[in-house]
Amino acid sequence: HISGVHGPGAQAPKKVAPVPERPASTVSFPWKLLGVLAVVAVVVIAGYWYMTQQQGTGPPPSSGTVAVIETNYGTIKLQLDTGRAPRTAGHFIDLAGAGKYDGNGFQRVAKDFVIQGGRGADSVEIAWENTGLRNVAYSVAMARKQGDPNSASCEFFINLQDNANLDRPLNEESYPYVVFGHVTEVDSRSVVDAIGQLWPNIPPNYDGAPTATVTIISVRIQT
Repeated sequence: HISGVHGPGAQAPKKVAPVPERPASTVSFPWKLLGVLAVVAVVVIAGYWYMTQQQGTGPPPSSGTVAVIETNYGTIKLQLDTGRAPRTAGHFIDLAGAGKYDGNGFQRVAKDFVIQGGRGADSVEIAWENTGLRNVAYSVAMARKQGDPNSASCEFFINLQDNANLDRPLNEESYPYVVFGHVTEVDSRSVVDAIGQLWPNIPPNYDGAPTATVTIISVRIQT
């Protein structure tokens, strides 16, 4: 017969246990979480872009340094930006501390444009600096000779509206007028507006001496 090795007795074949089917995967790709994270990232990036693009368009965070200008029309408080305009704000602080503005005044009213004061208070000129601050309504900047960015001395002006033309270089030797602070309080802005209305009814635009004397009684620095 056919040769073979036999065991002690015949045995029933062993049943092979069925291989259990692999359960369906319960781990899914976190699309929803990634969607939420993407939205957050877009918001953060958009916010950062907005802040960088809008730099200086509005009042800056208070540096803690305030110039209190007492006039015969009321008090104007300037929030000075010593962080972004250290040279120009520092120069203004030095002049105020030395009493250079006491007894001076606002000598110019340009209708719907600026009010300007401090004429003749001092002759020291300072170099231009890039503050990134813009000439928006109620910002304060240094006046200077046209075409000479390093000729700012003591005259300053307060913008009565957004004056973007003062932020655009006119040519290679002209630079934006340096903003170094803002009038932030409502009462102070009311005084600025009152002075800005001191012009005669001469159409279309008046630019000259105010119709009434505006005296700067004193300028004091608070920190």
